[in-house]
Amino acid sequence: MLVSTRGIVLRHFKYNDNSIICKIYTEELGIRSYMVNGVHSKKSSGKLALFQPLTLLDMVVYNNEKLQLQRIKEVVCSEALKQIHPHVVKSSMALFVAEVLLKTIREEEPNVPLFNFTVHFIRELDKRQAGYADMHLIFLMELTRYLGFYPKEETFSEGAWFDMPEGRFVVRQPLHSSRAEPILAALMHRLTQAGYADSGKLGLNGSMRAALLDKLLLYYAIHLEGMGSINTAEVLKMVFSGDN
Repeated sequence: MLVSTRGIVLRHFKYNDNSIICKIYTEELGIRSYMVNGVHSKKSSGKLALFQPLTLLDMVVYNNEKLQLQRIKEVVCSEALKQIHPHVVKSSMALFVAEVLLKTIREEEPNVPLFNFTVHFIRELDKRQAGYADMHLIFLMELTRYLGFYPKEETFSEGAWFDMPEGRFVVRQPLHSSRAEPILAALMHRLTQAGYADSGKLGLNGSMRAALLDKLLLYYAIHLEGMGSINTAEVLKMVFSGDN
Protein backbone atom coordinates (compact mmCIF):
# COMPACT_ATOMS: atom_id res chain seq x y z
CA MET A 1 0.00 0.00 0.00
CA LEU A 2 1.27 3.47 -0.90
CA VAL A 3 1.00 6.23 1.71
CA SER A 4 1.68 9.95 1.26
CA THR A 5 3.04 11.52 4.43
CA ARG A 6 5.25 14.19 5.88
CA GLY A 7 8.35 12.96 7.68
CA ILE A 8 11.04 14.09 10.11
CA VAL A 9 14.39 12.35 9.87
CA LEU A 10 15.64 11.04 13.22
CA ARG A 11 18.78 9.15 12.28
CA HIS A 12 20.41 7.05 9.61
CA PHE A 13 23.20 4.51 9.58
CA LYS A 14 25.17 2.78 6.87
CA TYR A 15 23.86 -0.56 5.65
CA ASN A 16 26.40 -1.19 2.89
CA ASP A 17 28.60 0.89 0.57
CA ASN A 18 25.63 2.35 -1.27
CA SER A 19 22.66 2.04 1.09
CA ILE A 20 21.49 3.39 4.43
CA ILE A 21 18.74 2.51 6.87
CA CYS A 22 16.87 5.59 8.00
CA LYS A 23 14.57 6.09 10.99
CA ILE A 24 11.89 8.60 10.08
CA TYR A 25 9.07 9.96 12.22
CA THR A 26 6.11 10.10 9.84
CA GLU A 27 2.89 12.01 10.34
CA GLU A 28 0.69 9.13 9.17
CA LEU A 29 2.53 6.03 10.39
CA GLY A 30 4.62 7.02 13.41
CA ILE A 31 8.29 6.04 13.45
CA ARG A 32 9.29 3.69 10.64
CA SER A 33 12.55 2.27 9.30
CA TYR A 34 13.32 2.68 5.60
CA MET A 35 15.96 1.21 3.35
CA VAL A 36 17.40 3.87 1.03
CA ASN A 37 19.56 2.69 -1.86
CA GLY A 38 21.93 4.56 -4.14
CA VAL A 39 22.99 7.26 -1.69
CA HIS A 40 26.58 7.30 -2.96
CA SER A 41 26.01 6.72 -6.68
CA LYS A 42 27.02 9.32 -9.26
CA LYS A 43 23.38 9.92 -10.16
CA SER A 44 22.31 10.64 -6.58
CA SER A 45 24.32 13.75 -5.80
CA GLY A 46 23.04 15.27 -2.55
CA LYS A 47 20.69 12.38 -1.77
CA LEU A 48 22.37 11.67 1.57
CA ALA A 49 21.75 15.29 2.63
CA LEU A 50 18.02 14.53 2.66
CA PHE A 51 18.51 12.23 5.62
CA GLN A 52 20.26 14.48 8.14
CA PRO A 53 18.63 14.73 11.61
CA LEU A 54 15.41 16.78 11.71
CA THR A 55 15.25 17.27 7.94
CA LEU A 56 11.61 17.80 6.92
CA LEU A 57 10.40 15.55 4.11
CA ASP A 58 7.43 14.98 1.85
CA MET A 59 7.25 11.27 1.09
CA VAL A 60 5.37 8.59 -0.74
CA VAL A 61 6.20 5.28 0.94
CA TYR A 62 5.35 1.63 0.60
CA ASN A 63 3.73 0.38 3.79
CA ASN A 64 3.53 -3.31 4.58
CA GLU A 65 2.61 -4.03 8.20
CA LYS A 66 4.29 -7.44 7.95
CA LEU A 67 7.71 -5.91 7.25
CA GLN A 68 9.96 -4.11 9.71
CA LEU A 69 11.96 -2.45 6.96
CA GLN A 70 9.99 -0.37 4.47
CA ARG A 71 10.82 1.33 1.14
CA ILE A 72 10.43 4.89 -0.09
CA LYS A 73 8.92 5.47 -3.53
CA GLU A 74 9.32 9.26 -3.66
CA VAL A 75 10.96 11.75 -1.31
CA VAL A 76 11.74 15.46 -1.42
CA CYS A 77 12.84 17.99 1.15
CA SER A 78 9.69 19.93 2.07
CA GLU A 79 11.44 22.89 3.73
CA ALA A 80 15.07 23.87 3.35
CA LEU A 81 16.76 24.21 6.74
CA LYS A 82 19.56 26.70 6.21
CA GLN A 83 20.66 27.43 9.76
CA ILE A 84 20.71 24.05 11.54
CA HIS A 85 23.09 21.55 9.97
CA PRO A 86 26.01 23.95 9.23
CA HIS A 87 25.87 25.35 12.79
CA VAL A 88 27.73 23.50 15.59
CA VAL A 89 25.34 24.40 18.43
CA LYS A 90 22.15 23.96 16.43
CA SER A 91 23.27 20.71 14.80
CA SER A 92 24.18 19.32 18.25
CA MET A 93 20.73 20.34 19.47
CA ALA A 94 19.17 18.66 16.42
CA LEU A 95 21.01 15.40 17.14
CA PHE A 96 19.84 15.55 20.75
CA VAL A 97 16.18 16.24 19.95
CA ALA A 98 16.17 13.52 17.27
CA GLU A 99 17.54 10.98 19.78
CA VAL A 100 14.98 12.02 22.41
CA LEU A 101 12.15 11.55 19.92
CA LEU A 102 13.54 8.21 18.79
CA LYS A 103 13.66 6.89 22.35
CA THR A 104 10.39 8.32 23.66
CA ILE A 105 7.86 7.94 20.84
CA ARG A 106 6.27 4.55 20.46
CA GLU A 107 6.93 2.86 17.13
CA GLU A 108 4.13 2.89 14.56
CA GLU A 109 1.91 5.21 16.55
CA PRO A 110 0.81 8.34 14.63
CA ASN A 111 0.22 11.45 16.70
CA VAL A 112 -0.52 14.50 14.56
CA PRO A 113 -0.41 17.10 17.40
CA LEU A 114 2.99 15.78 18.51
CA PHE A 115 4.22 15.75 14.93
CA ASN A 116 3.14 19.37 14.41
CA PHE A 117 4.71 20.37 17.74
CA THR A 118 8.02 18.90 16.55
CA VAL A 119 7.82 20.64 13.17
CA HIS A 120 7.21 23.93 14.99
CA PHE A 121 10.35 23.41 17.10
CA ILE A 122 12.44 22.68 14.00
CA ARG A 123 11.22 25.81 12.24
CA GLU A 124 11.88 27.95 15.31
CA LEU A 125 15.39 26.54 15.74
CA ASP A 126 16.20 27.13 12.10
CA LYS A 127 15.05 30.74 11.95
CA ARG A 128 16.59 32.07 15.16
CA GLN A 129 19.88 33.91 14.77
CA ALA A 130 20.33 34.30 18.53
CA GLY A 131 18.63 33.38 21.79
CA TYR A 132 18.29 29.64 21.11
CA ALA A 133 20.55 28.27 23.87
CA ASP A 134 17.68 27.04 26.03
CA MET A 135 15.41 25.75 23.28
CA HIS A 136 16.22 22.09 23.94
CA LEU A 137 15.22 22.52 27.59
CA ILE A 138 11.93 24.20 26.69
CA PHE A 139 11.33 21.45 24.12
CA LEU A 140 11.91 18.73 26.71
CA MET A 141 9.50 20.31 29.16
CA GLU A 142 6.79 20.87 26.55
CA LEU A 143 7.21 17.36 25.14
CA THR A 144 6.07 15.92 28.48
CA ARG A 145 2.59 17.27 27.69
CA TYR A 146 2.36 14.86 24.77
CA LEU A 147 3.97 11.97 26.63
CA GLY A 148 1.60 12.21 29.59
CA PHE A 149 3.70 13.42 32.53
CA TYR A 150 3.68 17.22 32.35
CA PRO A 151 4.43 18.66 35.81
CA LYS A 152 1.54 19.90 37.92
CA GLU A 153 2.67 23.52 37.63
CA GLU A 154 -0.11 24.84 39.86
CA THR A 155 1.55 23.14 42.84
CA PHE A 156 4.62 25.40 42.65
CA SER A 157 5.50 27.84 45.41
CA GLU A 158 8.72 29.65 46.26
CA GLY A 159 11.23 27.33 47.88
CA ALA A 160 9.42 24.18 46.76
CA TRP A 161 11.12 20.91 45.85
CA PHE A 162 10.09 18.90 42.78
CA ASP A 163 8.96 15.33 43.44
CA MET A 164 9.73 13.53 40.17
CA PRO A 165 7.69 10.33 40.56
CA GLU A 166 4.65 12.41 41.55
CA GLY A 167 5.31 15.13 38.95
CA ARG A 168 4.49 17.86 41.42
CA PHE A 169 6.13 20.57 43.49
CA VAL A 170 6.13 19.99 47.25
CA VAL A 171 6.99 22.15 50.25
CA ARG A 172 8.88 19.47 52.19
CA GLN A 173 11.95 17.68 50.89
CA PRO A 174 10.93 14.25 49.51
CA LEU A 175 12.46 11.34 51.38
CA HIS A 176 13.53 9.59 48.17
CA SER A 177 16.40 10.68 45.88
CA SER A 178 14.29 11.29 42.74
CA ARG A 179 13.84 14.98 43.42
CA ALA A 180 15.00 18.41 42.34
CA GLU A 181 16.21 20.84 44.98
CA PRO A 182 14.51 24.25 45.21
CA ILE A 183 16.91 26.05 42.83
CA LEU A 184 16.44 23.52 40.03
CA ALA A 185 12.77 23.07 40.88
CA ALA A 186 12.26 26.81 40.35
CA LEU A 187 14.03 26.57 36.98
CA MET A 188 11.82 23.65 35.98
CA HIS A 189 8.79 25.74 36.85
CA ARG A 190 10.15 28.62 34.74
CA LEU A 191 10.36 26.22 31.80
CA THR A 192 6.64 25.48 32.15
CA GLN A 193 6.01 29.22 31.71
CA ALA A 194 8.46 29.72 28.83
CA GLY A 195 8.06 29.72 25.08
CA TYR A 196 10.82 29.54 22.48
CA ALA A 197 10.90 33.34 22.41
CA ASP A 198 12.14 33.16 26.01
CA SER A 199 15.12 30.98 25.13
CA GLY A 200 18.34 32.69 26.14
CA LYS A 201 16.48 34.92 28.60
CA LEU A 202 16.33 32.45 31.49
CA GLY A 203 19.66 33.57 32.94
CA LEU A 204 21.29 30.14 32.64
CA ASN A 205 25.01 29.51 32.27
CA GLY A 206 26.59 26.29 31.00
CA SER A 207 26.70 24.51 34.35
CA MET A 208 23.10 25.42 35.13
CA ARG A 209 21.95 24.19 31.73
CA ALA A 210 23.81 20.91 32.29
CA ALA A 211 22.29 20.41 35.76
CA LEU A 212 18.79 21.22 34.52
CA LEU A 213 19.23 18.90 31.53
CA ASP A 214 20.29 16.06 33.83
CA LYS A 215 17.23 16.57 36.04
CA LEU A 216 14.87 16.65 33.08
CA LEU A 217 16.35 13.45 31.64
CA LEU A 218 16.03 11.78 35.05
CA TYR A 219 12.39 12.87 35.11
CA TYR A 220 11.93 11.27 31.69
CA ALA A 221 13.65 8.05 32.76
CA ILE A 222 11.37 7.74 35.80
CA HIS A 223 8.22 8.04 33.69
CA LEU A 224 9.34 6.21 30.54
CA GLU A 225 10.45 2.71 31.42
CA GLY A 226 13.12 1.42 29.07
CA MET A 227 13.96 4.81 27.57
CA GLY A 228 17.68 4.24 28.08
CA SER A 229 20.35 6.91 28.15
CA ILE A 230 20.38 9.88 25.77
CA ASN A 231 23.95 9.69 24.48
CA THR A 232 23.93 13.05 22.70
CA ALA A 233 23.20 14.87 25.96
CA GLU A 234 26.89 14.76 26.87
CA VAL A 235 27.83 16.34 23.54
CA LEU A 236 25.29 19.10 24.10
CA LYS A 237 26.63 19.78 27.59
CA MET A 238 30.15 20.07 26.18
CA VAL A 239 28.94 22.55 23.56
CA PHE A 240 27.57 24.81 26.31
CA SER A 241 30.39 24.18 28.79
CA GLY A 242 32.09 27.46 27.94
CA ASP A 243 29.01 29.53 28.86
CA ASN A 244 29.99 29.97 32.49
